[in-house]
Amino acid sequence: MRFSKFLTLLGVGSAISAGAQTFVPTTAQKKVPVLEEYTGVRCGFCPAGHIIGSNIKAANPKAVIINLHGAPYGPGSATMVDLRSDVSFDLDSVADPSGYPAGSVNRVGKATGRGGWTSAANTIATQNSPVNVAAKASIDLNTRELEVIVETYYTANSSASTNKLNVFILQNNIAGYQASGSTNPANVLPNGDYNHMHALRHSLTGSWGQTISTTTAGYFQADTFNYTIPAKFNAWTRSQVAANPDAILKDLEIAVSIAENDSANIYTGAVADMTLIAPPGQTVAEARLESKGIAGAGYCSLDYTPSFTFENLGTSAIDTVRIMAYTGTYSATATPLLDTLVTSPTAAGASRTITWGVQQWGDKNVTYVFDIDSYNGGNLYNVSNTNYSTQTPSIKFDLINGNPNVLSTLLEDFEAVVGPNIPNNGYGVPSTAISILDNPSNLPGSQVAVFHTTHLNGAPNKMGANGTSDASYRFRFSSIDEGAVKLVFEPLNVAQANKNAAKLKFFHAYVQYSQNGTAVGQDSLKVLVSTDCGSTWNVVFGEGGSKIATATATANAHYPAAAEWDSTEIDLTSYVNATELVIAFEGISDYGNNLYLDDINVISYDKTVATAEAVETFNTAVAVYPNPVANEMSIELTNAVSSEASVSVFNAVGQAVISLGSVNLEEGIQTLNVNTSDLVNGVYFVNIVSDNGNTTKRFVVSK
Repeated sequence: MRFSKFLTLLGVGSAISAGAQTFVPTTAQKKVPVLEEYTGVRCGFCPAGHIIGSNIKAANPKAVIINLHGAPYGPGSATMVDLRSDVSFDLDSVADPSGYPAGSVNRVGKATGRGGWTSAANTIATQNSPVNVAAKASIDLNTRELEVIVETYYTANSSASTNKLNVFILQNNIAGYQASGSTNPANVLPNGDYNHMHALRHSLTGSWGQTISTTTAGYFQADTFNYTIPAKFNAWTRSQVAANPDAILKDLEIAVSIAENDSANIYTGAVADMTLIAPPGQTVAEARLESKGIAGAGYCSLDYTPSFTFENLGTSAIDTVRIMAYTGTYSATATPLLDTLVTSPTAAGASRTITWGVQQWGDKNVTYVFDIDSYNGGNLYNVSNTNYSTQTPSIKFDLINGNPNVLSTLLEDFEAVVGPNIPNNGYGVPSTAISILDNPSNLPGSQVAVFHTTHLNGAPNKMGANGTSDASYRFRFSSIDEGAVKLVFEPLNVAQANKNAAKLKFFHAYVQYSQNGTAVGQDSLKVLVSTDCGSTWNVVFGEGGSKIATATATANAHYPAAAEWDSTEIDLTSYVNATELVIAFEGISDYGNNLYLDDINVISYDKTVATAEAVETFNTAVAVYPNPVANEMSIELTNAVSSEASVSVFNAVGQAVISLGSVNLEEGIQTLNVNTSDLVNGVYFVNIVSDNGNTTKRFVVSK
């Protein structure tokens, strides 16, 4: 979504001047809804709040939407955009939200959850306001001087002897990170960034407004504010850990409101009409370019069909425009990938879509650049963002001559990537030499990456599987509000001479998040396979919550002990003839706790002469849940063939503590219920032995 405000395009010398009342209504008007949304870039449910704000604005175009980024859920790293402001922090402290997003509609009561905003705005819009407010603003594009004229007129007596005038500078179209931004697709840019709107950047009247001393019927007041807009707003003075965005003049918005007192009961509000003043002899022009390219299916196609939409946001026709595409960052000396000159006029307010033919671009960062060569035959002052970067929308393997690098074996212990490529700063690299990270939710790379013992100060044990190695792969769900991400391995040739069976084995460690002593959250793990390089997927494993837990839930971020790992084996025999099998591990966050993977291995073998180790867990797949367990546990058995088996439970020192005796295992899925009420807290193992092999599954008793 891109914000479009009313702009009057003027030459120099046409600035707005103050004087007698000219534009504020003098007859009684209904109140205008003013939604102040308390939000943050790491707030996973905040995009849902943004949608509600947009819908309120669509239903009532006069409504004022203000997004206040305070301290909670602010940026966590230097790669995130920092939209916090001291004013937002001050207002947040009074609004007293119990969670985020929270919203205050005309500051009636404390800030509340998003479910009531729409009805509150509708109610406000039906009430009479004792005062009207209107504003006009101008920005000199040459000097960056802002002038705001605010007019107020009281059609009735206010309930308070003094009121407060608030004049806020907001900024739209700020690209940057947003947790769960994909849940508001209208605000997701083609490169995956989130388009932040209505962000409070500065107040011309401080946190609590400027006093209006007379509030009786018939009183009129005009106020003029002048301010030089800096290159960047120094909005947040407490601690700047992330990127402070540039103050782009054309994206600024002025919001005004009249409140009964410092922090409560906003009577009404307005968005100022904005005028951009060009230098002498020039005309303001603005245009926009958006990519709509389509990538080839899967991870192995280099094909990309670029297309773009060019839109004229100005008030005069654009005669000609030149559009170019470059790899990476634009350079005037670089040779463009493509170069097109559009010579037919684009009328004011019109748009056109142009599609280039199929290109072999693969996974590239592409910068589109456009130059408006002629604007209605006159000299123009272009306020457009002429550089537009986007990532082709599908990631690709490192392809050699257009073909994937096919693996002969898959054995990933994540140790090889440890070293100079992984900084000792608590985070690692998001992929390995034989894998790529598919990150459609645009999660920060630091949250899904290889994790090493040295990344944790004072690590109590090694971070690899079973405490025997230093590296594993971590899905840091404890810092991800929601979203999904895949670790995708390069194609594997499973078809091996004299091999008629295959299995995938991996280790994982995970605990649920504990909230007031109760395990909550359903973080989950899926294992997917594809024979067409990721165009389509089959799910061969999928569990979440207690079913993948390997230790007791905790309110702290989980770092697994040696005994808190479990192994899983998956039968891949149906893919034993696949010459390019792509395997992916997908983590889906429910804002729970950390999930670790390690020692991922695919084994092809001859099942007619297989060793006991090779067929272990093959004919009988086992899941135990809940895990941890208190008084009763379920053992879910998936049997490839019918057989007799003995089922026993052993403690950590190898003593049999429960025996179910001989069990008839029917082909298919069956569940055994086990009473664990007599077991003390600790680690235990379910052992199943049959003529077709044996398997062991670890679980934890916690009461």
